[in-house]
Amino acid sequence: MVGSKETTPPAWWRRTPAVVAVVVLILGVELVIGWPSLAEALRQLRAPAWNWVAGAVIAEIASMSTYARMQQALLRGAGTTVPVRRHVALAYAAHSLSATLPGGPVFSTAFNFQTLRRYGASSAVASW
Repeated sequence: MVGSKETTPPAWWRRTPAVVAVVVLILGVELVIGWPSLAEALRQLRAPAWNWVAGAVIAEIASMSTYARMQQALLRGAGTTVPVRRHVALAYAAHSLSATLPGGPVFSTAFNFQTLRRYGASSAVASW
């Protein structure tokens, strides 16, 4: 054709089908090898051991409460007094952002910093 320039695809583009085939093969082998473990995990979800669920919930509540109290102690040491209930709410909200959003730790850190600033902490104290 007149005026058209024929281009060849880049080298990585020519390797793409081979890479996809290798990835699919690896995932297939993993699925075959891991199927018994996956099936057992799904069976466990149908009938959970409620004593372990209760223990996990209690441990999570204790962990978040301890984190909130640590944060409260840090702010109190810097002269900012905020009720522990607000720190617990902040801990749960920041953790939710961190665990659910893509790039969540960035949003969680920014949210935590802004909230501590609203509580009256200076920028230096909020960044602790």
